[in-house]
Amino acid sequence: MIRNGKSEYVKLERRLVLLAWLNGHFGFDNNRDLLADTKEASEGFDASGRSYVYHRLEGRGDKVRIPLADLARYDDNIREHLHTMNARRPEPIRFRYFQHLAVLYTEIFLDWYFHRRGEMLRSLNHFIEKRNAAKTAGDTKDAKFSESDLKKLAFWMATGSGKTLIMHISILISCIFIFLDISTLLLYPDSAFLRGLRLGEVIASTGFLEKYLPNSYR
Repeated sequence: MIRNGKSEYVKLERRLVLLAWLNGHFGFDNNRDLLADTKEASEGFDASGRSYVYHRLEGRGDKVRIPLADLARYDDNIREHLHTMNARRPEPIRFRYFQHLAVLYTEIFLDWYFHRRGEMLRSLNHFIEKRNAAKTAGDTKDAKFSESDLKKLAFWMATGSGKTLIMHISILISCIFIFLDISTLLLYPDSAFLRGLRLGEVIASTGFLEKYLPNSYR
């Protein structure tokens, strides 16, 4: 961003267009407001199997632009993914609100990518057009997405926030969406990652990798 002839730093959060687009589906202008609101939700699921994060988002009424039937379906999927992960773990996992949101956003993105890709691309680029139109002179304009851009997805989360667990569940979700033979999955950790417990945790969470790993990695 250029102000008075000088370059100014723009926080990373303000440059994450896909995140802003997803936040907009729940009526939030920024990530801080989303997290502050959902932080009030209890962890886990109620007696009917519906998560408290779902109830918190549903309570936003017409600010939510995702059909409630779809939101409920995503919530069901998250509950099932968590059940699959916990079935092989000695200590069950309960998602914190921010982890639940990361998985929810993964569900939404992959659902659109595999079932509504053209609509997703048009919606994203329309969002970018409106976003760029609201910027002032000197602000850096956001580039529009191409279909190939949608093949790249990353998570921006703090150290210790559970990114490894999100990776586990992303593997599960990917297998469901594309009927992936897990033998085709490539995992590129660094050597410290391989020497530690992380790969064992993936096995514990998914069970899918076990028969494809050499004994030295088990």
